[in-house]
Amino acid sequence: LIDKLSRVNEELTAFTYIASHDLKSPPRGIDQLASWITEDLGDSLQGETLEHLRLMRSRIARMEMLLDDLLAYARVGRANDSVVSVDTRALLESIFEMQAPAKPIELILASDMPVLNCQKVPLELVFRNLISNAIKHHDKPQGTIRVSASPTPDGYAFTVQDDGPGIPLVHQERVFAMFQTLKPRDAVEGSGVGLAIVKKAVESVGGKVTVESDGQHGCTFRFTWPANDLKDETK
Repeated sequence: LIDKLSRVNEELTAFTYIASHDLKSPPRGIDQLASWITEDLGDSLQGETLEHLRLMRSRIARMEMLLDDLLAYARVGRANDSVVSVDTRALLESIFEMQAPAKPIELILASDMPVLNCQKVPLELVFRNLISNAIKHHDKPQGTIRVSASPTPDGYAFTVQDDGPGIPLVHQERVFAMFQTLKPRDAVEGSGVGLAIVKKAVESVGGKVTVESDGQHGCTFRFTWPANDLKDETK
């Protein structure tokens, strides 16, 4: 039974990679055609036609994002990445820089962010999705994202806190489920997979993730990382 389950899992993983790769080609072709139509018609494009083309390209981009996120979700817990030294401060600064927020948002890191001896990919997926979500859903002219870490008996507890709109208590149970978004997809671009990736990545190393919010004054995500993935040094 174990051998059979292993084969099924391998086949499912292979299918996910192949299907996602092949599914990317048609949307890219459609987006290219939409781009050519926009260029050909130029200034004659106005009103509803221009808006329809914009929506079409936006939804194509969302589909590509969804396929990328599905690949990332399928890969969590399956990849045999090497264990490396990960400076969480440098990692977070790099992730935040790559996000290039459109509004003034400041990333504030605790002075004692740890250096971990672990697989980099799962931890990077967690931080990247939490930081990306905090930026994407922020509803004020400017904002702050704070990240800290504290030792626990089993490892470290990380906290990622933002001062955005928060998540109503009634929705907090389902935010970690696949394809869940709290706003219309045309209002905020997203696949609805980000927090599902966070949960799977954290649980793949034996950790836990939770969310706290009063639904008005931002969110606090907490997740634990086990001691056997840690290097005893901080930075």
